[in-house]
Formats: sequence, structure tokens, C-alpha cells
Amino acid sequence: LSRMEWLWERLAGAIGHIVRSAGWQFEGYAWITLGFFPLVFVVDWITGKRVHPWTARLAKTVAATFALYFINGAVFPILLTGAHHVRDAYQAIGIPHLPTSIWETVPKWLVVVFAIVAYDFSAYWTHRALHWPILWPIHAVHHSDPEVIAITTLRVHALEGIFMFLCNVLFLSWLGLP
Repeated sequence: LSRMEWLWERLAGAIGHIVRSAGWQFEGYAWITLGFFPLVFVVDWITGKRVHPWTARLAKTVAATFALYFINGAVFPILLTGAHHVRDAYQAIGIPHLPTSIWETVPKWLVVVFAIVAYDFSAYWTHRALHWPILWPIHAVHHSDPEVIAITTLRVHALEGIFMFLCNVLFLSWLGLP
């Protein structure tokens, strides 16, 4: 991955988590996420990195990626409404976890920084797990992009989105993050 693609994945993941945690609807998440595309392309153009001529192949890959993004977006409201149920069920099982009260004395800015780092840690290891043979078929959609560009991070199968979401909710719940 280029530095810009790496940065985009981190920004998109962190912003997506913050937006979903705030309880915003998918359309708010979509507009915030889509707002970063022009910024990423401008930075790519200014730095001279990963500049692609606009070809029919590139147009198809961008269209397919956006289509997957918006189709998968239909799943997010369901996930948002079920996230607290997943966390409650996880805690009801009795698995040890940090109490949410542990974060009350920590400055909010530090909790946000820690949450972003924890989310990134979780997303990295969940992504690594998606390369296991049993999970690879749903992750292969992400790697099927013929033109790897900044928005390739959004090209995922709906089941991958659900898997990533559940793993991240479970990990962040285990940490007791508010």
C-alpha cells in the first residue's frame, strides 16, 4: 500500500467508528466518508503519488466500489441498532472486561486517542484473520479490485463488514470503552 492508501484506511476506519459510535445514520457516515475522497485525490495529485489517468477500466472499478459501498451501507443501520445488544450479550457471558468506569477519570482527548489506536489494532488483526482460508472467500472481494486506488478500502463484501464490525465491537467492549 502507498502511504496515502495506508493513511486513508486509518482515517476512514477511525472516522467510521467515531460516526457509528455517535449514533449517526448511514447517510451522515457516507457524506463524511465521501468528503475525504476529493481530499485524498488532491493530496495524491499534489505529491505525485498514485496518479491514474481516467480510463474506462478505472471508471468501472470506481463505480463498482461505490456500488458495493452503498449496498453495504444498507446493512449499517441494522448493525448500529444491534451493537449494544452484542456488547450486552458479550458482558452477560461473564468474560472478564474492563469496567466502563475506568475511563471516567481519563481525559476525553486521551480516551479518543486510545480508542482510535485500539480500533486500528483490532481492525489490523481482524483483517489478518480475513486471510485465513475459511474467511478468504468473503475477503477476496476486497482484493479483486483491478485498479488499486485510495477507495479500494471500501470494496468489501457485506459479510466482511459484519465480521469486522462484530470483532471491533467485541474488542472495544472488552476494553470497556464508552
